[in-house]
Amino acid sequence: MAKLVVPFRIVYQTDKAVVPFNNADMFMMLKVLISRFMKPALLCLITSSAEVLKLVLDKKEGHVDYNKVDICFNAETSLKELTGKKKVAR
Repeated sequence: MAKLVVPFRIVYQTDKAVVPFNNADMFMMLKVLISRFMKPALLCLITSSAEVLKLVLDKKEGHVDYNKVDICFNAETSLKELTGKKKVAR
């Protein structure tokens, strides 16, 4: 997730007038983050930032199976290691 958020943060931590560009970049970042745990069929319906605000995230019907949630490489590696040591159950 840092690879997604850090470039956004760097661009918008400035004294320049960048607010007009914030909406499009924020929309793309949120859509990528939401795609990690929501079903692709729901993501196809989201075409604007206003539709992101209307998205209901707490309905389980829209979530992918918990085994398919993209938790990023480092977290996945740690989870596999802990599962192998029987410290956590998957």
